[in-house]
Amino acid sequence: MLTTPAVFRGGWKPGWLSNELVGTPPGGTVVLRLVGLSIQRWRAVSGWSLANLPGRPRGPKPVRRLVPEGGVYFFETVDGKASDLAGHWLESVSDDEQDRRDGFGLAVWGIW
Repeated sequence: MLTTPAVFRGGWKPGWLSNELVGTPPGGTVVLRLVGLSIQRWRAVSGWSLANLPGRPRGPKPVRRLVPEGGVYFFETVDGKASDLAGHWLESVSDDEQDRRDGFGLAVWGIW
């Protein structure tokens, strides 16, 4: 379950999942298969850049679509032990390293 909004390259689908919906969360070792999800409609986030950096001019930042907090992803274990995910409590599952550092996509793991 997401405790903060998440940013994924594939919109609702984490970039660490293949087209077959199999993958390993960032920093993890357990291989998972997505079997279901319950999420609300995407939310937008944007902002304003005050820094004038090369390749990133001052002005409005592009709008990004986020999966809202409270979204639940249901996985089955393909390889490894589900209990190994307990060590990743409140770690980010967002695709981009900077988004993970910014606190997007914090997740809590449970067994269903």
